[in-house]
Amino acid sequence: KDKKLPVVLSKEEMWRLLQAPDLLKHKILIGLLYGCGLRCFESRNVRLRDLDFDRKMLHVYQGKGKKDRYVPLSEHLIRGLKKYISAEKPEDWLFNGQPLDNRKGGDFDSRYSQKGVQWAVAQAAKKADISKHVNVHTLRHTYATHLLEDGTDIVTLKGLLGHESIETTMIYLHVAQSGRIEACTERSRSVADVLNKLGENIEHIGLNTWQLRTLSAIKRCRTAALGGHIDACDSCGNISISYNSCRNRHCPKCQGEKREEWIQAREAELLPVPYFHVVFTLPSELNSLALYEPRAVYDALFAATWQTVAVFAKDEKHLNAQAGMIAVLHTWGQNLSLHPHLHCIVPGGGVDANGHWRKARSKGKFLFPVKAMSVVFRAKYLSELRHRLKEKVPQTLLNELYKKSWVVYAKRPFGSPTSVVEYLGRYTHKVAISNHRIKSVDDKSVTFTYKDYKTGAQVKEMTLSLEEFTRRFSQHILPKGFVRIRHYGILSSTWKRARLPELQQKLGQKQTEAKGKTQRVRPCRFCKTGNLRTILSFDQRGPPEFYAEMWKKLIGPAQE
Repeated sequence: KDKKLPVVLSKEEMWRLLQAPDLLKHKILIGLLYGCGLRCFESRNVRLRDLDFDRKMLHVYQGKGKKDRYVPLSEHLIRGLKKYISAEKPEDWLFNGQPLDNRKGGDFDSRYSQKGVQWAVAQAAKKADISKHVNVHTLRHTYATHLLEDGTDIVTLKGLLGHESIETTMIYLHVAQSGRIEACTERSRSVADVLNKLGENIEHIGLNTWQLRTLSAIKRCRTAALGGHIDACDSCGNISISYNSCRNRHCPKCQGEKREEWIQAREAELLPVPYFHVVFTLPSELNSLALYEPRAVYDALFAATWQTVAVFAKDEKHLNAQAGMIAVLHTWGQNLSLHPHLHCIVPGGGVDANGHWRKARSKGKFLFPVKAMSVVFRAKYLSELRHRLKEKVPQTLLNELYKKSWVVYAKRPFGSPTSVVEYLGRYTHKVAISNHRIKSVDDKSVTFTYKDYKTGAQVKEMTLSLEEFTRRFSQHILPKGFVRIRHYGILSSTWKRARLPELQQKLGQKQTEAKGKTQRVRPCRFCKTGNLRTILSFDQRGPPEFYAEMWKKLIGPAQE
């Protein structure tokens, strides 16, 4: 019988898979399958008592062959598990299924079903646009391979996987070795690759100086051009070189850490009420104006959106209270076309004149009537636009916009307040296109994937010239100093500082302090026990040749 190597996901594919699910439950399930190398039935059998957050361990009870084992839990996974437990409040099993209702036989107990686990993984793989055949066991294969690639020895891996024989574990050595060979010959493409291929021709596209400066930063991100630093492990002494990131908000490589910081800051501000996701979209007729007057067009969008929400909230028919809103500007469509719209998160209620919380009268099903909001939004926006640009807006354009139906789209309320921040975190620090969507770059063109929502979100490929791709990407570079995430009403910084603690107390919300910015811990990928310490920074000239000798001198006295 032929022995085939198992399917293994790359780290980038795994990251996309973890980001794909909408439900927090499915995110944590996939995170546990991958982060602990669990089999399907082992993930279903996890009980709350099996989680040891103090020791950072998961007790896998009665795994294959009726054997117990312990596997480590990462800090990131522990944070996710705590959020999930706080939001879903499981009582015994970590992942609950349908409640018992006298059904007999089959897979009907109070645990999450096997088919449910399989469905969650399959749907996430589909949404993440992963072409490989992905099932639940693929995550276990991926866990083992990634550990080997990061330096875990084969005997330790055997214990973590719960294998009876070392020969079973040896298969992952072949996968890891083939992955290293493939990585040498084929790597992922990025926006920076496009800019490098385009070279000096970028000057002829017609971009302004701010756009050119932004693209230059993206091009140099994590290269020797920005300098870097030499890191050493405080345990094993291993030395590594890292290059600095550009930290530009339009760079696809620089958003992960900023997103995490933003999410942590918002968690302490949550209210135990329903939240709604509302999207306000500008008509395509305004695209030309947005290219030449982006600040005015987008400022007007923020202002008109908040005015619309505030008007409906103050209306006695709907709420008769002061509302709140967090708004995030996106300017792109899937094919990099100009498509300005605001993603807004609005609490399902507000604070009345006496400082008391007033629930939305829709019984949590919807916030305000969408069709009525569309009409008010159109009037508010055109008024704001005329005020800001005056004679620059042709009357013929205004007449055309008044005749058009504008789009306001409201999604169903979130399952829990905790899922609000997780959900919005996906939108806050997005850029026009992420690097994983770029499939190929040659001397003349770029090929990338996109979802065609006209055909049911079918994933397709589009090929553009280097110049056209860069022009489209540059459309979404915001003006210097433009604020793309804004807070209004009871979610504004001024209101929250003065009155949020009192409101949370009235609503029975346990007050939690906002986590301060902690120093980033960078674990050593070789010894797995120490942390990396920066011992030397260098500029674009590169690291000095003598850094190894210098490091030996630095740690020599400490080791004696």
